[in-house]
Amino acid sequence: MPNESSTSKPGRAPAPTSADEQLETSEAQVQPEGETGSSGEATITETVHKRDGDTEMGEAHEPEDAFMGFTGSLEPSHEDEVSAILLQQLGSFRKDYRREARTKFKKMIGDMKIVSEIYSPPRITEELKRRRRKHLIPGFALDLTVVDPDDGQPWDFSREDKRDKARALLRKQRPYMFIGSPMCTAFSSWQQLNRRRSKDVAKMDREKELAIQHIEFVMSLYVEQLENGRYFLHEHPRRASSWGLQQVKNLLRMPGVGLVSGDQCQFGAEVTEGKDKGRPLLKPTGFMSNAPCLLEALAKRCSNVDGMCSRGRGGKHVTIEGELTKKTAIYPRDLCRAVVRGTTAQLRKDRRMKPLCHGIQAVDDEEEIIQHANGPEQGFSGKYKDDLTGQILRDDLVVEARAKELEYFHNKGYG
Repeated sequence: MPNESSTSKPGRAPAPTSADEQLETSEAQVQPEGETGSSGEATITETVHKRDGDTEMGEAHEPEDAFMGFTGSLEPSHEDEVSAILLQQLGSFRKDYRREARTKFKKMIGDMKIVSEIYSPPRITEELKRRRRKHLIPGFALDLTVVDPDDGQPWDFSREDKRDKARALLRKQRPYMFIGSPMCTAFSSWQQLNRRRSKDVAKMDREKELAIQHIEFVMSLYVEQLENGRYFLHEHPRRASSWGLQQVKNLLRMPGVGLVSGDQCQFGAEVTEGKDKGRPLLKPTGFMSNAPCLLEALAKRCSNVDGMCSRGRGGKHVTIEGELTKKTAIYPRDLCRAVVRGTTAQLRKDRRMKPLCHGIQAVDDEEEIIQHANGPEQGFSGKYKDDLTGQILRDDLVVEARAKELEYFHNKGYG
């Protein structure tokens, strides 16, 4: 029976079987004999090291902003992630529908939007795998701990051939959101102190030059995203000196690009073991992007009064130093979720998402038409909505439907 907040429409089709059951069925029937892979791109990376869904790279013992961490692992191709969604839509897996299945599969992949990462483990991509979305699927995640299957060598972006190959991959996959977190050890405030005490200043200078090269490379990839109407997200410790590099400043001056600060304690960053287990980690972080909805989702600051955290559970912040520095390289899951929420919110703002539709939709004037056709003057006050589609229902028809329902139950002796 409808109420003022929602009204269900009868005759809805029963819910499909689980994605796992449909996937099991489809593997035997949708894929033609002799085919051993998806029609999309092949997986490009394989895991070298992995621990608890995230890993760290490099040695760093500086506190706070000395290490953000970046590692990677083998990710299935994005076609695998969309397959379960696709199978729910097909409704039949007989031999006659194999060609239709493949056609719909390819089309759906084209409609989905990819989120990819570089200098990063599968953080956001892993979150997308954990909870499938209709509109976003994980792409690649590349860094030094991942090998290129073509030559068995790590994705070392200090090599020009690896940079060129990663750029070609970016142009081929065209991710909707491209996320970068390049190494930051050379830009930490403690690194300046270490330089004064170092016996090999020339070595530290070479490492700094190499780190700048990585920043320049990832900035050039962001520019490509921007120029092609796609989005990027750059993350680095807020106190890192990299924000003062000319390449970073130039990107920040480009139209639509913004920078916000977010404290990771507000996204659940805390000590996970030892005597300080459960205590919050402030970890101020800078986020640069051309997606305003994403920046809004990440701009969460801690009041940090007298070192006390303003999160719900409170607690005094722990100083990030020593071994704890490497452990903070792992993103708290709430931060990954915030990135996904912000990206999804940007899709809505751009009017690229529609109820009950998979994939990204073309921008049209449907919304304005609906607003004029289903306005108060036409009897649509907005008081009643369909509980499945969110469609606004006409007031008098809802009242009439309620009356008929009450009459039906009354005639059956229920009232």
